[in-house]
Amino acid sequence: ADERLAVEQQQQEVAAEQRRLQQEAAAEQRRAQQQAADERLAVEQQQQEVAAEQRRLQQEAAAEQRRLQQETAAEQRRLQQQAADEQQRRLAAAAEEERRRVKLAREATVQRRQQETPERRLQQQVPNEQRRLAAVAEEERRRVQLARQAAEQRRLQEQHRPQPEAADVAAQHAPADGLNRLQQELAAEQRPLQQAVERPRLRRKTAAEQPRAQQQNVQGRQNQLQQTQDMKKCDCCLDDIMKPSEGLMCPTMAHFFCNVCLLDLLRAFKTVGYAVQKKVKGRILCPMKESEAPFGDAAL
Repeated sequence: ADERLAVEQQQQEVAAEQRRLQQEAAAEQRRAQQQAADERLAVEQQQQEVAAEQRRLQQEAAAEQRRLQQETAAEQRRLQQQAADEQQRRLAAAAEEERRRVKLAREATVQRRQQETPERRLQQQVPNEQRRLAAVAEEERRRVQLARQAAEQRRLQEQHRPQPEAADVAAQHAPADGLNRLQQELAAEQRPLQQAVERPRLRRKTAAEQPRAQQQNVQGRQNQLQQTQDMKKCDCCLDDIMKPSEGLMCPTMAHFFCNVCLLDLLRAFKTVGYAVQKKVKGRILCPMKESEAPFGDAAL
């Protein structure tokens, strides 16, 4: 009985030890499962963080790309605007140079005409008049010669008549009389021309001794006329005329604004709304609202 009791106790202890081992094994298994679940959760969290970081980097890259595109587009627009302004300035300079060249040519023509004296013009007209008179005399001689030949033929035809008529006698003497009369007319016409040619020779010394005050007065009047033509009038304040350097032409070259009005325009542009500044892309337009071309930054 004691042995059976000892065996039973031993069996109970073995069963208790087995249950304890089973409980420990179950607890270890549960702990391992919990640890595995925790590790899976940590891995998932890391994956989520990596995905969120990737999305953030993609968004930052997209934003940076958009910013670079906007900056590139703005730089291209600025370069295009600068090229357009430069081309407009070149065209305006070319037009101004052309106007100045035409003005100088006109002034040179006017000055040349003013310096051309009546005597010089008369000297130029004398050879033309002499050639015309020589042509008229040649034509008259040819006509007289033809008249003489016709009269000679009529005289030969009428030689056999006993008494020639008075009309034929007058016809024979008519060519010589006509030639003498033509020579007298030519001499009378050439006499005033010769006197006109000789008159400048007599007055040449007097003309050379005249002072140059008249030429200086003409030059001064031309300079004053040039300055008056170059003067501008402000289209904003309608102030008195002023020099082109005291203001600026609008991009269309149609309006002129003085420096005071331009300064007021720049100050007023700083106070307008953001929508207006965004519409005009931060550039100053002509106040007359006739063009969308802005003022050049270099000109301002």
